[in-house]
Amino acid sequence: MPVLELHCQDKIKALLRAGINYQGDALKEHLKSQTEVPYWRIAWFGNDDITQKFWHVLSELQDELSPMYSTQGELYTELWKLFREVVLNKKEFQPREKLERKIHDFAAVVKKPLIEFYVIYEVKNIDIGSNDFTFGNVDVVRFNKTHLEIYNTIKNEFLKEWLADWDGEIVAKVEVNASGTDNANLTGRAEIEKVLSVLRLGIRKELIGRSSDSLFLWEIGNSLVIAKNDAGAPFSLFSNIENYPFVADIGKILTKILNEHSLWSRILNEELPKDIQIRIERAMEWISLAIKEPSIDHKLVHLCTALEVMLLPEHTSGKKGELIALRQVLLGQSVFQAPTSILHLYERRSDIIHGGHLNITTYEEYVHLLDCCLNVLTKIIALTDRFTNAVTLKELLDKVENKETLEGFIENCERGLIEGRKIEDIKKAATKLLEQYN
Repeated sequence: MPVLELHCQDKIKALLRAGINYQGDALKEHLKSQTEVPYWRIAWFGNDDITQKFWHVLSELQDELSPMYSTQGELYTELWKLFREVVLNKKEFQPREKLERKIHDFAAVVKKPLIEFYVIYEVKNIDIGSNDFTFGNVDVVRFNKTHLEIYNTIKNEFLKEWLADWDGEIVAKVEVNASGTDNANLTGRAEIEKVLSVLRLGIRKELIGRSSDSLFLWEIGNSLVIAKNDAGAPFSLFSNIENYPFVADIGKILTKILNEHSLWSRILNEELPKDIQIRIERAMEWISLAIKEPSIDHKLVHLCTALEVMLLPEHTSGKKGELIALRQVLLGQSVFQAPTSILHLYERRSDIIHGGHLNITTYEEYVHLLDCCLNVLTKIIALTDRFTNAVTLKELLDKVENKETLEGFIENCERGLIEGRKIEDIKKAATKLLEQYN
Protein backbone atom coordinates (compact mmCIF):
# COMPACT_ATOMS: atom_id res chain seq x y z
CA MET A 1 0.00 0.00 0.00
CA PRO A 2 1.52 3.39 -1.01
CA VAL A 3 2.37 5.79 1.80
CA LEU A 4 -0.13 8.66 1.87
CA GLU A 5 1.41 12.09 2.28
CA LEU A 6 -0.21 15.21 3.71
CA HIS A 7 1.23 18.65 2.99
CA CYS A 8 1.27 19.45 6.70
CA GLN A 9 2.61 16.06 7.82
CA ASP A 10 5.63 17.61 9.55
CA LYS A 11 3.38 20.00 11.44
CA ILE A 12 1.13 17.13 12.55
CA LYS A 13 4.25 15.37 13.84
CA ALA A 14 5.35 18.55 15.66
CA LEU A 15 1.91 18.83 17.30
CA LEU A 16 1.99 15.23 18.47
CA ARG A 17 5.59 15.54 19.70
CA ALA A 18 4.58 18.62 21.69
CA GLY A 19 1.88 16.54 23.34
CA ILE A 20 4.21 13.60 24.00
CA ASN A 21 6.91 15.84 25.50
CA TYR A 22 4.54 17.91 27.62
CA GLN A 23 5.81 18.02 31.21
CA GLY A 24 3.43 17.21 34.05
CA ASP A 25 0.09 15.46 34.20
CA ALA A 26 -2.25 18.41 33.46
CA LEU A 27 -2.57 17.75 29.74
CA LYS A 28 -3.06 14.01 30.17
CA GLU A 29 -5.68 14.51 32.88
CA HIS A 30 -7.48 17.08 30.76
CA LEU A 31 -7.64 14.69 27.79
CA LYS A 32 -8.77 11.84 30.00
CA SER A 33 -11.72 13.95 31.11
CA GLN A 34 -12.74 14.59 27.48
CA THR A 35 -14.56 11.33 26.78
CA GLU A 36 -16.32 12.97 23.85
CA VAL A 37 -14.99 15.33 21.21
CA PRO A 38 -15.63 18.89 22.55
CA TYR A 39 -19.04 19.94 21.25
CA TRP A 40 -18.34 23.51 20.27
CA ARG A 41 -15.15 22.78 18.37
CA ILE A 42 -13.44 25.19 20.77
CA ALA A 43 -10.68 22.77 21.65
CA TRP A 44 -8.28 23.80 24.38
CA PHE A 45 -5.58 21.58 25.84
CA GLY A 46 -4.54 23.47 28.95
CA ASN A 47 -1.55 24.91 27.08
CA ASP A 48 -1.79 27.83 24.68
CA ASP A 49 1.20 26.77 22.56
CA ILE A 50 -0.23 23.29 21.96
CA THR A 51 -3.68 24.74 21.31
CA GLN A 52 -2.27 27.13 18.70
CA LYS A 53 -0.45 24.25 17.00
CA PHE A 54 -3.65 22.20 16.95
CA TRP A 55 -5.73 24.94 15.30
CA HIS A 56 -2.98 25.76 12.82
CA VAL A 57 -2.73 22.10 11.74
CA LEU A 58 -6.53 21.88 11.48
CA SER A 59 -6.63 24.98 9.30
CA GLU A 60 -4.02 23.52 6.93
CA LEU A 61 -5.83 20.19 6.79
CA GLN A 62 -9.07 21.99 5.87
CA ASP A 63 -7.32 23.95 3.11
CA GLU A 64 -5.88 20.74 1.66
CA LEU A 65 -8.69 18.24 2.12
CA SER A 66 -12.08 19.92 2.56
CA PRO A 67 -14.54 19.18 1.09
CA MET A 68 -13.05 16.92 -1.62
CA TYR A 69 -11.57 14.33 0.75
CA SER A 70 -13.18 15.03 4.13
CA THR A 71 -15.62 17.51 5.60
CA GLN A 72 -14.43 20.10 8.09
CA GLY A 73 -16.25 18.35 10.91
CA GLU A 74 -14.62 15.02 10.04
CA LEU A 75 -11.16 16.60 10.02
CA TYR A 76 -11.68 18.22 13.41
CA THR A 77 -12.97 14.98 14.93
CA GLU A 78 -10.18 12.80 13.52
CA LEU A 79 -7.40 15.25 14.49
CA TRP A 80 -8.77 15.51 18.04
CA LYS A 81 -8.98 11.72 18.35
CA LEU A 82 -5.44 11.34 16.99
CA PHE A 83 -3.97 13.86 19.43
CA ARG A 84 -5.84 12.37 22.38
CA GLU A 85 -4.81 8.80 21.60
CA VAL A 86 -1.15 9.67 21.11
CA VAL A 87 -0.84 11.77 24.28
CA LEU A 88 -2.69 9.25 26.46
CA ASN A 89 -0.43 6.49 25.14
CA LYS A 90 2.76 8.52 24.78
CA LYS A 91 5.15 5.66 25.66
CA GLU A 92 3.77 3.60 22.78
CA PHE A 93 4.36 6.43 20.30
CA GLN A 94 7.79 7.59 21.52
CA PRO A 95 9.60 5.59 18.78
CA ARG A 96 9.77 7.56 15.53
CA GLU A 97 8.51 4.73 13.34
CA LYS A 98 5.47 4.13 15.57
CA LEU A 99 4.47 7.80 15.40
CA GLU A 100 4.97 7.96 11.64
CA ARG A 101 2.83 4.84 11.18
CA LYS A 102 0.07 6.45 13.26
CA ILE A 103 0.21 9.61 11.14
CA HIS A 104 0.04 7.43 8.03
CA ASP A 105 -3.07 5.70 9.40
CA PHE A 106 -4.57 9.11 10.11
CA ALA A 107 -3.82 10.24 6.54
CA ALA A 108 -5.54 7.12 5.19
CA VAL A 109 -8.70 8.07 7.11
CA VAL A 110 -8.86 11.75 6.12
CA LYS A 111 -7.37 11.51 2.62
CA LYS A 112 -9.48 8.78 1.15
CA PRO A 113 -9.04 7.73 -2.52
CA LEU A 114 -10.87 9.91 -5.03
CA ILE A 115 -13.57 8.78 -7.44
CA GLU A 116 -14.80 10.61 -10.55
CA PHE A 117 -18.43 11.73 -10.22
CA TYR A 118 -21.07 13.44 -12.28
CA VAL A 119 -23.05 15.89 -10.17
CA ILE A 120 -26.23 17.44 -11.57
CA TYR A 121 -27.97 20.27 -9.69
CA GLU A 122 -31.44 21.64 -10.17
CA VAL A 123 -31.27 25.46 -10.47
CA LYS A 124 -34.52 27.17 -9.48
CA ASN A 125 -35.88 30.61 -10.43
CA ILE A 126 -33.71 30.98 -13.57
CA ASP A 127 -34.45 30.91 -17.30
CA ILE A 128 -31.63 30.62 -19.89
CA GLY A 129 -33.84 30.59 -22.97
CA SER A 130 -33.26 27.97 -25.64
CA ASN A 131 -29.45 27.83 -25.47
CA ASP A 132 -27.15 25.66 -23.38
CA PHE A 133 -24.04 27.22 -21.84
CA THR A 134 -20.66 25.94 -20.68
CA PHE A 135 -18.61 27.81 -18.08
CA GLY A 136 -15.28 26.05 -17.60
CA ASN A 137 -16.15 22.68 -16.08
CA VAL A 138 -19.83 23.56 -15.55
CA ASP A 139 -22.63 23.00 -18.08
CA VAL A 140 -25.89 24.91 -17.57
CA VAL A 141 -28.62 23.34 -19.69
CA ARG A 142 -32.34 22.82 -20.00
CA PHE A 143 -32.74 19.14 -19.09
CA ASN A 144 -34.40 16.99 -21.78
CA LYS A 145 -34.67 13.45 -23.08
CA THR A 146 -31.18 13.62 -24.59
CA HIS A 147 -29.78 14.05 -21.12
CA LEU A 148 -32.09 11.34 -19.82
CA GLU A 149 -30.50 8.90 -22.27
CA ILE A 150 -27.01 9.90 -21.14
CA TYR A 151 -27.60 9.75 -17.40
CA ASN A 152 -30.06 6.87 -17.30
CA THR A 153 -27.38 4.31 -18.15
CA ILE A 154 -27.81 2.81 -14.69
CA LYS A 155 -30.63 0.30 -14.58
CA ASN A 156 -32.74 1.83 -11.85
CA GLU A 157 -36.42 2.53 -12.40
CA PHE A 158 -36.70 4.92 -9.46
CA LEU A 159 -33.90 7.08 -10.86
CA LYS A 160 -35.54 7.11 -14.31
CA GLU A 161 -38.81 8.36 -12.83
CA TRP A 162 -37.00 10.89 -10.66
CA LEU A 163 -35.00 12.31 -13.55
CA ALA A 164 -38.09 12.44 -15.75
CA ASP A 165 -39.45 15.14 -13.41
CA TRP A 166 -36.52 17.32 -14.46
CA ASP A 167 -37.55 17.33 -18.12
CA GLY A 168 -37.56 20.99 -19.22
CA GLU A 169 -35.96 22.25 -15.99
CA ILE A 170 -32.69 24.20 -15.82
CA VAL A 171 -29.84 22.15 -14.37
CA ALA A 172 -26.10 22.60 -13.88
CA LYS A 173 -23.76 19.65 -14.41
CA VAL A 174 -20.16 19.37 -13.23
CA GLU A 175 -17.58 16.57 -13.06
CA VAL A 176 -15.65 16.36 -9.79
CA ASN A 177 -13.20 14.10 -8.00
CA ALA A 178 -14.20 13.28 -4.43
CA SER A 179 -13.94 10.49 -1.86
CA GLY A 180 -17.68 9.84 -1.73
CA THR A 181 -21.05 11.12 -2.85
CA ASP A 182 -21.44 13.53 0.10
CA ASN A 183 -18.07 15.10 -0.63
CA ALA A 184 -18.83 15.19 -4.35
CA ASN A 185 -22.06 17.07 -3.69
CA LEU A 186 -20.25 19.66 -1.54
CA THR A 187 -17.33 20.00 -3.97
CA GLY A 188 -19.61 20.38 -6.99
CA ARG A 189 -21.85 22.84 -5.24
CA ALA A 190 -18.90 25.17 -4.62
CA GLU A 191 -18.22 25.13 -8.38
CA ILE A 192 -21.86 25.84 -9.22
CA GLU A 193 -22.13 28.66 -6.67
CA LYS A 194 -19.04 30.30 -8.15
CA VAL A 195 -20.53 30.20 -11.65
CA LEU A 196 -23.89 31.57 -10.45
CA SER A 197 -22.12 34.39 -8.58
CA VAL A 198 -20.21 35.42 -11.71
CA LEU A 199 -23.39 35.32 -13.81
CA ARG A 200 -25.35 37.23 -11.18
CA LEU A 201 -22.82 40.06 -11.06
CA GLY A 202 -22.21 40.17 -14.81
CA ILE A 203 -25.91 40.30 -15.71
CA ARG A 204 -26.65 42.77 -12.90
CA LYS A 205 -24.05 45.13 -14.30
CA GLU A 206 -25.61 44.93 -17.76
CA LEU A 207 -29.06 45.62 -16.30
CA ILE A 208 -27.99 48.13 -13.64
CA GLY A 209 -30.78 50.58 -14.48
CA ARG A 210 -33.35 48.21 -15.94
CA SER A 211 -34.02 45.49 -13.41
CA SER A 212 -34.36 44.68 -9.73
CA ASP A 213 -32.57 42.16 -7.56
CA SER A 214 -35.63 39.91 -7.64
CA LEU A 215 -34.39 38.63 -11.02
CA PHE A 216 -31.39 37.05 -9.35
CA LEU A 217 -32.92 34.96 -6.57
CA TRP A 218 -31.53 31.75 -8.05
CA GLU A 219 -31.47 28.73 -5.78
CA ILE A 220 -29.84 25.32 -5.95
CA GLY A 221 -32.43 22.60 -5.40
CA ASN A 222 -32.11 18.82 -5.58
CA SER A 223 -29.01 17.14 -6.96
CA LEU A 224 -27.92 13.77 -8.30
CA VAL A 225 -24.44 12.36 -7.68
CA ILE A 226 -23.36 9.30 -9.63
CA ALA A 227 -19.98 7.67 -10.28
CA LYS A 228 -18.75 8.60 -13.76
CA ASN A 229 -17.10 5.35 -14.83
CA ASP A 230 -19.35 2.74 -13.23
CA ALA A 231 -22.92 2.58 -14.50
CA GLY A 232 -23.79 0.04 -11.82
CA ALA A 233 -22.48 2.15 -8.94
CA PRO A 234 -24.83 3.41 -6.24
CA PHE A 235 -26.06 6.96 -6.71
CA SER A 236 -27.08 9.58 -4.17
CA LEU A 237 -29.83 12.19 -4.26
CA PHE A 238 -29.53 15.37 -2.22
CA SER A 239 -31.81 18.23 -1.29
CA ASN A 240 -29.62 21.34 -1.17
CA ILE A 241 -32.36 23.81 -0.26
CA GLU A 242 -31.30 25.61 2.91
CA ASN A 243 -34.57 27.37 3.69
CA TYR A 244 -37.67 25.37 4.47
CA PRO A 245 -40.51 27.71 5.47
CA PHE A 246 -42.36 26.35 8.48
CA VAL A 247 -45.78 27.68 9.41
CA ALA A 248 -47.06 27.11 12.94
CA ASP A 249 -49.46 28.76 15.38
CA ILE A 250 -47.42 31.43 17.18
CA GLY A 251 -50.37 33.15 18.84
CA LYS A 252 -49.56 31.99 22.38
CA ILE A 253 -45.91 33.00 22.08
CA LEU A 254 -46.93 36.42 20.72
CA THR A 255 -49.22 36.94 23.70
CA LYS A 256 -46.36 36.08 26.04
CA ILE A 257 -43.64 38.25 24.50
CA LEU A 258 -45.85 41.27 23.82
CA ASN A 259 -47.46 41.77 27.21
CA GLU A 260 -47.34 45.38 28.32
CA HIS A 261 -44.37 44.86 30.64
CA SER A 262 -42.20 42.75 28.32
CA LEU A 263 -38.87 44.02 27.01
CA TRP A 264 -40.10 43.50 23.44
CA SER A 265 -43.05 45.82 24.08
CA ARG A 266 -40.65 48.39 25.51
CA ILE A 267 -38.67 48.30 22.27
CA LEU A 268 -41.78 48.60 20.10
CA ASN A 269 -43.09 51.45 22.26
CA GLU A 270 -39.68 53.19 22.14
CA GLU A 271 -39.46 53.44 25.92
CA LEU A 272 -35.66 53.21 26.12
CA PRO A 273 -33.31 56.21 26.28
CA LYS A 274 -32.83 57.53 22.75
CA ASP A 275 -29.21 56.45 22.20
CA ILE A 276 -29.86 52.99 23.62
CA GLN A 277 -33.11 52.66 21.62
CA ILE A 278 -31.34 53.49 18.35
CA ARG A 279 -28.47 51.06 18.97
CA ILE A 280 -30.80 48.27 20.07
CA GLU A 281 -32.88 48.72 16.91
CA ARG A 282 -29.75 48.61 14.74
CA ALA A 283 -28.54 45.48 16.48
CA MET A 284 -31.96 43.88 16.03
CA GLU A 285 -31.79 44.52 12.30
CA TRP A 286 -28.48 42.66 12.07
CA ILE A 287 -29.76 39.77 14.20
CA SER A 288 -32.93 39.58 12.10
CA LEU A 289 -30.84 39.52 8.92
CA ALA A 290 -28.81 36.67 10.40
CA ILE A 291 -31.95 34.66 11.12
CA LYS A 292 -33.25 35.14 7.55
CA GLU A 293 -29.89 34.65 5.81
CA PRO A 294 -29.46 31.19 4.23
CA SER A 295 -25.64 31.08 4.43
CA ILE A 296 -24.33 29.99 7.85
CA ASP A 297 -21.11 31.97 7.31
CA HIS A 298 -23.07 35.13 6.54
CA LYS A 299 -25.27 34.51 9.58
CA LEU A 300 -22.15 34.58 11.74
CA VAL A 301 -20.88 37.80 10.16
CA HIS A 302 -24.23 39.54 10.76
CA LEU A 303 -24.28 38.42 14.42
CA CYS A 304 -20.73 39.68 14.97
CA THR A 305 -21.82 43.06 13.60
CA ALA A 306 -24.74 43.07 16.05
CA LEU A 307 -22.34 42.43 18.93
CA GLU A 308 -20.16 45.32 17.77
CA VAL A 309 -23.18 47.62 17.77
CA MET A 310 -24.17 46.57 21.31
CA LEU A 311 -20.78 46.14 22.97
CA LEU A 312 -18.44 48.58 21.23
CA PRO A 313 -20.14 52.01 21.34
CA GLU A 314 -17.65 54.79 20.58
CA HIS A 315 -14.92 52.25 19.79
CA THR A 316 -12.45 53.80 17.35
CA SER A 317 -9.29 51.68 17.36
CA GLY A 318 -7.69 48.53 18.71
CA LYS A 319 -8.80 44.93 18.89
CA LYS A 320 -12.51 44.19 18.96
CA GLY A 321 -12.87 40.47 19.57
CA GLU A 322 -11.27 40.45 23.01
CA LEU A 323 -13.42 43.38 24.16
CA ILE A 324 -16.61 41.75 22.90
CA ALA A 325 -15.71 38.46 24.60
CA LEU A 326 -14.99 40.31 27.86
CA ARG A 327 -17.96 42.65 27.88
CA GLN A 328 -20.57 39.97 27.24
CA VAL A 329 -19.29 38.38 30.45
CA LEU A 330 -19.42 41.63 32.43
CA LEU A 331 -22.84 42.44 31.01
CA GLY A 332 -24.28 38.96 31.44
CA GLN A 333 -23.02 38.57 35.00
CA SER A 334 -24.34 35.11 35.91
CA VAL A 335 -25.58 34.39 32.36
CA PHE A 336 -22.87 34.57 29.72
CA GLN A 337 -21.14 32.50 27.06
CA ALA A 338 -17.57 31.28 27.58
CA PRO A 339 -15.48 34.29 26.50
CA THR A 340 -12.94 32.15 24.65
CA SER A 341 -15.67 30.62 22.48
CA ILE A 342 -17.05 34.06 21.58
CA LEU A 343 -13.55 35.30 20.70
CA HIS A 344 -13.01 32.22 18.55
CA LEU A 345 -16.25 32.85 16.64
CA TYR A 346 -15.40 36.53 16.18
CA GLU A 347 -12.07 35.48 14.71
CA ARG A 348 -14.02 33.17 12.41
CA ARG A 349 -15.70 36.35 11.12
CA SER A 350 -12.25 37.73 10.24
CA ASP A 351 -11.41 34.51 8.38
CA ILE A 352 -14.58 34.94 6.32
CA ILE A 353 -14.26 38.68 5.64
CA HIS A 354 -10.49 39.17 5.41
CA GLY A 355 -9.26 35.66 4.64
CA GLY A 356 -11.82 34.88 1.97
CA HIS A 357 -12.80 31.57 3.59
CA LEU A 358 -16.31 30.17 3.15
CA ASN A 359 -18.25 27.17 4.47
CA ILE A 360 -16.29 27.20 7.73
CA THR A 361 -19.15 27.72 10.21
CA THR A 362 -21.39 25.04 11.68
CA TYR A 363 -25.06 25.47 12.51
CA GLU A 364 -24.25 24.80 16.19
CA GLU A 365 -21.75 27.67 16.19
CA TYR A 366 -24.35 29.97 14.66
CA VAL A 367 -26.89 29.07 17.36
CA HIS A 368 -24.20 29.55 20.03
CA LEU A 369 -23.51 33.10 18.81
CA LEU A 370 -27.21 33.85 18.29
CA ASP A 371 -27.86 32.90 21.93
CA CYS A 372 -25.07 35.26 22.99
CA CYS A 373 -26.54 38.14 20.94
CA LEU A 374 -30.02 37.68 22.37
CA ASN A 375 -28.67 37.46 25.93
CA VAL A 376 -26.67 40.66 25.44
CA LEU A 377 -29.68 42.48 23.98
CA THR A 378 -32.02 41.44 26.80
CA LYS A 379 -29.43 42.24 29.47
CA ILE A 380 -28.94 45.75 28.10
CA ILE A 381 -32.68 46.42 28.29
CA ALA A 382 -32.88 44.98 31.82
CA LEU A 383 -30.00 47.18 32.96
CA THR A 384 -31.82 50.34 31.82
CA ASP A 385 -34.23 49.73 34.71
CA ARG A 386 -31.39 49.31 37.18
CA PHE A 387 -29.36 52.32 36.02
CA THR A 388 -32.00 54.89 35.10
CA ASN A 389 -29.46 57.73 34.99
CA ALA A 390 -27.54 56.14 32.08
CA VAL A 391 -28.83 57.83 28.93
CA THR A 392 -26.33 56.40 26.42
CA LEU A 393 -25.23 52.83 25.79
CA LYS A 394 -21.64 53.80 26.66
CA GLU A 395 -22.78 55.12 30.03
CA LEU A 396 -24.80 51.95 30.64
CA LEU A 397 -21.87 49.65 29.84
CA ASP A 398 -19.64 51.71 32.11
CA LYS A 399 -21.93 50.75 34.99
CA VAL A 400 -20.97 47.07 34.65
CA GLU A 401 -17.42 47.60 33.42
CA ASN A 402 -15.62 49.06 36.42
CA LYS A 403 -12.69 48.45 38.75
CA GLU A 404 -14.51 45.84 40.79
CA THR A 405 -15.86 43.77 37.87
CA LEU A 406 -12.60 43.90 35.92
CA GLU A 407 -10.60 42.78 38.94
CA GLY A 408 -13.10 40.01 39.51
CA PHE A 409 -12.78 38.79 35.92
CA ILE A 410 -8.98 38.81 36.09
CA GLU A 411 -9.02 36.95 39.41
CA ASN A 412 -11.36 34.30 38.01
CA CYS A 413 -8.99 33.80 35.08
CA GLU A 414 -5.99 33.43 37.37
CA ARG A 415 -7.85 30.94 39.57
CA GLY A 416 -8.78 28.86 36.49
CA LEU A 417 -12.52 29.50 36.85
CA ILE A 418 -12.56 31.04 33.38
CA GLU A 419 -10.28 29.30 30.91
CA GLY A 420 -9.86 28.28 27.32
CA ARG A 421 -8.00 29.10 24.15
CA LYS A 422 -6.70 32.71 24.13
CA ILE A 423 -7.98 33.45 27.62
CA GLU A 424 -4.70 35.30 28.22
CA ASP A 425 -5.53 37.71 25.38
CA ILE A 426 -8.92 38.46 26.92
CA LYS A 427 -7.34 38.88 30.35
CA LYS A 428 -4.86 41.37 28.85
CA ALA A 429 -7.77 43.38 27.46
CA ALA A 430 -9.32 43.48 30.94
CA THR A 431 -5.98 44.49 32.49
CA LYS A 432 -5.59 47.35 30.01
CA LEU A 433 -9.09 48.63 30.83
CA LEU A 434 -8.30 48.38 34.52
CA GLU A 435 -5.32 50.74 34.13
CA GLN A 436 -7.65 53.74 33.89
CA TYR A 437 -8.75 53.15 37.48
CA ASN A 438 -5.21 53.10 38.94
